[in-house]
Amino acid sequence: VVKNAVYYTNFYPKCRYSRVQAYRQLVNGSYSKKSRWEWVSEDQIADWFQQNKGVLCFQTTARYLEKDKQSPQLSNFCGDFDANTDQDFPRIVASIHFIEGFLEDIGVSSEDFRVWFSGGRGYHFEVPYQYFLIEPKISLNVIWKRVAETINQQMPEGCFPLDLQIYSNPRMFRMPNSYY
Repeated sequence: VVKNAVYYTNFYPKCRYSRVQAYRQLVNGSYSKKSRWEWVSEDQIADWFQQNKGVLCFQTTARYLEKDKQSPQLSNFCGDFDANTDQDFPRIVASIHFIEGFLEDIGVSSEDFRVWFSGGRGYHFEVPYQYFLIEPKISLNVIWKRVAETINQQMPEGCFPLDLQIYSNPRMFRMPNSYY
């Protein structure tokens, strides 16, 4: 369990803004957006999460230099893949092992390769940006998509390819310890 509800980061201190969104449960049990995306600074994230009681809280994977999605940004390299059925677990494991090996071959320490179940049948992973970048970049999502495409081109048959749709700007992931 993550001790703090804030999405794990080790970003350049000047990239301190991210976008967040929460949902609320309706009387019929379904969920609806509680808020539009809003900008918050890193020092406000924990309070925002608490105000929303941790229910379906999402945060952008990137941190921005300014409150503008076109501003320079940093994010860890993230990936997403989804199983088709509950029977696909062996393929998920094979995919995770391939990606970890691929990243180790280019110098990423296995200790810095973080994988987690994202809900439903999905899995996310991330690698600290420092393996790839020195400073914030505009359109970082385009760079990350190229890295993901390279991984997919080498992915063995039987593994799940990375979902390339996640490389939009901005992209949100459900925050750790968020529930529904």
